[in-house]
Amino acid sequence: MSVETQTLIIQKEQQGCKQPIMVPPMRYYLQRFSYSQLNKQWHELMASGAFPTRESINESLVFMNNAHLNSMYGTWSFGFIPAPPHNEITKRVIGKNGYYFKMTTTVSDVEFIWHDRVTNTFLFWGTTNFKVVKAMNAIRWRIHKVYATPPPPPPRLDSHYEIEDISHDEEEEKEEEESATNNEKVIRDIMEIHSLDRKGAEEKIDEMAKNAVVKHS
Repeated sequence: MSVETQTLIIQKEQQGCKQPIMVPPMRYYLQRFSYSQLNKQWHELMASGAFPTRESINESLVFMNNAHLNSMYGTWSFGFIPAPPHNEITKRVIGKNGYYFKMTTTVSDVEFIWHDRVTNTFLFWGTTNFKVVKAMNAIRWRIHKVYATPPPPPPRLDSHYEIEDISHDEEEEKEEEESATNNEKVIRDIMEIHSLDRKGAEEKIDEMAKNAVVKHS
């Protein structure tokens, strides 16, 4: 899906609301720091448990590898906003498989958006304050929209038939495929950055994750 298409979806979604959703102004606390400071922050998040699964670690590693390759930017922008206190609302804000986070990342041209469940905070990284603020505004608008819009009713099932629920299995298979794709990208990036073979790249990933937890525990 192109950036133009995603932008159009967001605009239609905002314009399609029966009542305009008014988002109160908020003062953002933004930080600017170097790649080395970004790397230190990532290690601290790793140690705190912000990336609790192997898949989430891989997603963060993809971001950090891209940040390393694009360290020419010099400084990075970081911002955060509180996530909703209600778990179901937060899930709808993020979207299935991170759909709305990924769309906002593309449209706002930020580098990474993450939900830190430890602090229940949405985290944003980008190359400029403008991009980060744009992404934060988009997610804040969506939070208010989700609160203002009731969730769709569950599908009605004919009581005369018993239907085997295989959606969970399908979701697990899809997550496994996405995880495998992310793993392969991380391995290729590590091989390129550190001039390693595949085995060396895999050992490097394990070492980075292990050192991150041990260093800041």
